[in-house]
Amino acid sequence: MSAIRLRKAVSPYRCGDSLGIRVRIECSTTPGLTSKIFAYRPVEVEDPMQPSGAFNHVCNVLDLIECPEDVVPEGKWPRWYRMNYIDILLPNVDMAYDFIDKVEEEVADLYNKMKMYNVLISHNENDFIVGDPTEQFDDFISLGDTNE
Repeated sequence: MSAIRLRKAVSPYRCGDSLGIRVRIECSTTPGLTSKIFAYRPVEVEDPMQPSGAFNHVCNVLDLIECPEDVVPEGKWPRWYRMNYIDILLPNVDMAYDFIDKVEEEVADLYNKMKMYNVLISHNENDFIVGDPTEQFDDFISLGDTNE
């Protein structure tokens, strides 16, 4: 059986005169699933030796296939990459709770879609038979035939 676990840490932070909430969510998974399910977009910084990014969204199944892990290779489009954590600053507790709820909802949706996708891909049978499967079938109409 597979699983995704999110570990959350919430703490206050102060930026100048403002008080806000820091939310950090780390993802871990059972073997066979990637833990890097959070999409980031690169952000320009003054020091090119310190690449940086901003959390953008929880990945969908296609993102897991197309977006690289950890950093964006030069010239790669779309310019997303995947990480196994979110570390974000929010202005208040209500926004922090809403953010966590939304992330949990989207991760659950991603997990369910990954399970459906894996079942669909691993299903080898191309025929669906109603009735006695031992009967002889005479004519086979290809899916492209339109004469019948």
